[in-house]
Amino acid sequence: MVFRDITRQQTERKLLEHQASHDSLAGLVNRREFERRLERAVETAREQHKQHVLLFWIWMNSSW
Repeated sequence: MVFRDITRQQTERKLLEHQASHDSLAGLVNRREFERRLERAVETAREQHKQHVLLFWIWMNSSW
């Protein structure tokens, strides 16, 4: 029997997943991840005959 410590690989995988789904400056989910989560919520609501609420707010900084 052979055992191998994969802790480092798991940590690196989690970091890459986070980087792929989040904005590096703000730390918020990016558009692709937002759309994926929204689609999952809509599918869940449909399957379970439930409702979800979405609040989408865009802040425009006038100094830019």
